[in-house]
Amino acid sequence: SKSELGLMVRRNFALGKKVERLKDFSLAERLYRRVLLLDPKHAGAMKGIASCLLKVGDYQGAEAWARRADMLKRH
Repeated sequence: SKSELGLMVRRNFALGKKVERLKDFSLAERLYRRVLLLDPKHAGAMKGIASCLLKVGDYQGAEAWARRADMLKRH
């Protein structure tokens, strides 16, 4: 149901943030990507992926995800 989907999105996003703070950037990125599978327009998850990629030195990937999040917020 829609409420269950929303709960899964919120849980995965919150877990992604927590894991990112613990510096497990690979797991955090996977959790953020799971959020995007459930909610493809989740700008927070896009920014989370950008943040994780930046922290592992993938500057090009980080910039691309940050740009996607920015474009989403403008529309």
